Amino acid sequence: MTNIARSVLICAAAAAAVVASQYVSADDAVSLAKYNDAKAHFSHRENPAEVDAALAIVNEALPGATDDDIKFDLWILKSHIEFWKGAHLTDSKEMIAQFEEGMKSAAAARAVNEDYAESYYMHGLNLARWGKTVGKLKAAFRLTELKTSFSDAQARSDRNGNPGERIDSYGPDRILGKVYFELPWPMGDNKKSLKHLEKAFNGDPTRVLNVVYYAETLAETGSKDKAIQLLDEILKKDPASLNPDKIQENTEELVQAQELRNKL
Repeated sequence: MTNIARSVLICAAAAAAVVASQYVSADDAVSLAKYNDAKAHFSHRENPAEVDAALAIVNEALPGATDDDIKFDLWILKSHIEFWKGAHLTDSKEMIAQFEEGMKSAAAARAVNEDYAESYYMHGLNLARWGKTVGKLKAAFRLTELKTSFSDAQARSDRNGNPGERIDSYGPDRILGKVYFELPWPMGDNKKSLKHLEKAFNGDPTRVLNVVYYAETLAETGSKDKAIQLLDEILKKDPASLNPDKIQENTEELVQAQELRNKL
């Protein structure tokens, strides 16, 4: 994003905060402005300094927020930032601690409002990466918790009224499919993996990670040619053409797609 584009985004966020300030307290108007500022910084999450700045701003905004919707959005953004930070650390202890913080933030959002899908999904997202970091054996003991988190997300709508199953490009099915693929027998199950990943892929075939995980399981279960075809198709895409809100994710996931393609 160029500096001009970023300035436009910040100005738009400020304007939105001014409009919203007509309906919330002065403190909440400040918290809302900080929320939008944090989102603007986090839109540059390929830069660790921007991620740290976003997290610092959210932490500044939370104490002054009294409106439940604003508090909920701040906690969800905080959980998302903490997940991103954890996923880009290299020290396993630091990663585990970061994902645990992400789960705490998701729980705080759920305490504000338990009717929205985001808090359940963000708990499951952080828990899944926590499990990958601590190892399969420890992760297996929290499989029921993980499944419950995602089923609870799917049973609800998000803050915008969209079905919870669609959150993060069918994230609940994508992650469950990956978990079933990676867990050892008897908890691992390639049939269940395919079922979830096929749903995620059909729901959003433009999300690169949906393709990568689906192709990985397809190749393992005897459909290598189809897996190669799907990978070749997605690798022709430009990250910005897939989802402008997830350019960073798509860029990283295309690297994973190429790595898997090379193995096949």
